[in-house]
Amino acid sequence: MFHERPKRFKAGRHALDLFLDPLDVVERRAPIAAWFARLSDCEKQAMEAAKRVGALEAAFHGPEPSAVGRGPIPQEADLARIKVYLWYWMNSFYLPRQWPAEPKKIAALPHSIIHGKNDLICPIGDTRDYCESGDLNFVELNGVGHNAFAPLMVAAVRKAVSHHSKT
Repeated sequence: MFHERPKRFKAGRHALDLFLDPLDVVERRAPIAAWFARLSDCEKQAMEAAKRVGALEAAFHGPEPSAVGRGPIPQEADLARIKVYLWYWMNSFYLPRQWPAEPKKIAALPHSIIHGKNDLICPIGDTRDYCESGDLNFVELNGVGHNAFAPLMVAAVRKAVSHHSKT
C-alpha cells in the first residue's frame, strides 16, 4: 500500500521520490522507521525528516494529488506532530486488519461515518461497502480528500456531533 498508491499519480511519484531519495538501501526497507529515527536524531536530521514526511503527507490530503515541494522550515509543533504520525504509521495506526465490529452493532449506536469521496490514502470503496452492509449513517463528501481539516469535513463533523448530542 505505502509504495503502490503514490505511484498512480505524477505528484505521488514525485512525493515518494522526495521521501525515499535520502535513505540508504537498508533504510528503504523500512522508510517510516528510518524517518522516525531521523526525527529523534540531531536537529538538522529532524528538520529534513519533517520536511520530507510533510511533503508526502501533503501530496495526498486533498481531493487530487497536489504539487509537491519540501515546504517551509518546520516549527517545533510540526516536528512533534510528524513524530506522532510516524509512530502511529509504524504501528499500523493501531487498527485491526478487518473492521472492528459487525456493522449491525454500530448501527445500534448514535453514529455518523464521514469519508472524503476523493481520499487517496483510504479509498472510499471499502468504507461505502461496510456502511451499506449494515445500513449505517454514511456521509460521503464530494471534493474532499484525506484532510480532516478540510472545510467540508469540519462542517460535516460539527453537524454530526451536534445532531448526535441532541439524540
